[in-house]
Amino acid sequence: GRVPVRRPKPEPIRNAMSKPLELGVPSAKLLQDQLAALPSSTSQPPEVVRERQDVAVELNKAIREAKQQPFERSPIWWLAYETVTEIVMSIPGKVKSTRRMYSLQEMPFIPPCTDDPSPEEEAEYNEKVEQRKATRGEDDKENEWRSKFLEKVGTDCFGPRLSRFEVVAEEAIALSRINSVASLSLRDRVQTYLDRQSVESIEMGGSVLMYEVDLGFLGPKIDAAAAAAAA
Repeated sequence: GRVPVRRPKPEPIRNAMSKPLELGVPSAKLLQDQLAALPSSTSQPPEVVRERQDVAVELNKAIREAKQQPFERSPIWWLAYETVTEIVMSIPGKVKSTRRMYSLQEMPFIPPCTDDPSPEEEAEYNEKVEQRKATRGEDDKENEWRSKFLEKVGTDCFGPRLSRFEVVAEEAIALSRINSVASLSLRDRVQTYLDRQSVESIEMGGSVLMYEVDLGFLGPKIDAAAAAAAA
């Protein structure tokens, strides 16, 4: 006859109070950890390094936009922060490209030591400094490279990014001023007066409706029209 098939055991239900990382829910912290776990940029092609930097920038931007802006900060605070970050991130690439122009070796970046380094950390830092000094070329070439590097930083790193920041910052400030002045729409301003009396339960012929409306928000437009007419 037919052989009965056993019902498979249901999968255990995960604890609803578990952390999002344990449940596999994507989060900003999980994405940041995955980016940090990727191989170092020295062993990757330039396209992969650039894509990794773009992902890191977009992730940090999304995290900042999800946060509530403190009241004491300017509306262009994050725009300025992003502009400075983009400038700083473009410096290492500009160092490599300008040193290749003068046939000089790449100069590695050395993070500064901590405030209270251990003897091992200090020795490792001094060793990296000596390795960095070994990449120096002749003094004439180094001076020419330094002048060219400073010129390229001003024209390629600072100039275009500050120009874009100026345009976006002007729009952000204008939008912030509009939002602060026109916080309420016309409907929101009039709705409070419409809610004062209901006309559903009374006879329209025997009632007089009186509304008090504050039209002060139209004052700037009237003044502007009068000034334009006088001119």
